[in-house]
Amino acid sequence: KFFKHDKPFYELDKKQFERFKEFLFNQERLKSNNTIHTYFAKVKAALNKAVDDDYIVKNPAKYISIPKQDTKREYLDLEELKILDKTACKSMDTKNAFLFSCFTGLRVSDLKHLTWNSVQKGYLYYRQEKTKNNERLKLSRRALKILEKQRAYQESQQKGLGDNRIFLLISDNHSNHHIKTWVKEAGILKNITWHSGRHTFATLNLTYGNDIYTTSKLLGHKDVKVTQIYAKLIDSKKDAAVDNLPDW
Repeated sequence: KFFKHDKPFYELDKKQFERFKEFLFNQERLKSNNTIHTYFAKVKAALNKAVDDDYIVKNPAKYISIPKQDTKREYLDLEELKILDKTACKSMDTKNAFLFSCFTGLRVSDLKHLTWNSVQKGYLYYRQEKTKNNERLKLSRRALKILEKQRAYQESQQKGLGDNRIFLLISDNHSNHHIKTWVKEAGILKNITWHSGRHTFATLNLTYGNDIYTTSKLLGHKDVKVTQIYAKLIDSKKDAAVDNLPDW
């Protein structure tokens, strides 16, 4: 409860962090429950570090929690992907990178660092920026075709001269704007962002017969529980299909 050794004396108790939790919920700018969860989780992590470093005896916020809420994960089905493929986008790099994400599950942070040397004999070799794990991913026929289009585009525009990156992407905010405009012009009424590509890859795998454990490995998830979120999306799609059956 108190600082140890010769550290300055200061009392930390559970009530203080209950009040801090209430303070976060009263902030108008923190509109999302999950944003508040993230802020509070960082404070708890700092307190755990203080315990580990022998500054305090215990974490006074240990038993205070702000559960995360499930958020809607937007994804695209195969027909929508075909429509997007035929629809022009302001940035060809963004278009090809996003479609490539839909068929590989890569995050935008990984797409930015891909080089042509990453592609070898139908496989993609890369390091996940988030986990720092080295990955080897077999590329589907569609993913390889997207790379062919991107190579042809770079050559036709003489882009990437002296730069070995596959996708020359601008800032996330600008490219997300390009994605939203592109999706809207394609007539798709969904809130699609970069991360929707990863969601799309997961749901495509489960929809077309890949088991959840294989899908989890392809996404680079450490725990299959994370991947089960996508299985629930597919289940709801199956439920909707049953509801559409005719009656008499």
